[in-house]
Amino acid sequence: MASGRSHDLGVDDGAHLPGDDQRKIAGIEGIARDITEQRNAADAVRTSRNQLRLIADSVPALILYVDRDLKIRFANREAAEWFARDIDELVDADIAAVSNDVWVEWLQSHWEAALKGEM
Repeated sequence: MASGRSHDLGVDDGAHLPGDDQRKIAGIEGIARDITEQRNAADAVRTSRNQLRLIADSVPALILYVDRDLKIRFANREAAEWFARDIDELVDADIAAVSNDVWVEWLQSHWEAALKGEM
């Protein structure tokens, strides 16, 4: 390199070794693809997710992101403590499966209004 600096490239590669009738290698075919941008984008998403986790876990309040199907997609540490479960147990769980019926009934009208865009 002219500048004297080196750069790591992410590479996705594959190779094929075609053979002849006697099962001898007749050549090498291959392809390599630079996936540096893809890897950098994944790193940026991971960094952003870690920052969100740090901020959400620092807030002294229960934070849940519940999708249209009433599945928990995000929970902070306070939510995990409130539900007495690990965060990994909450994420992707049905909200009704991790909470009691009284709480679910109380929040049901709020969920329905939010899903209709009324909140």
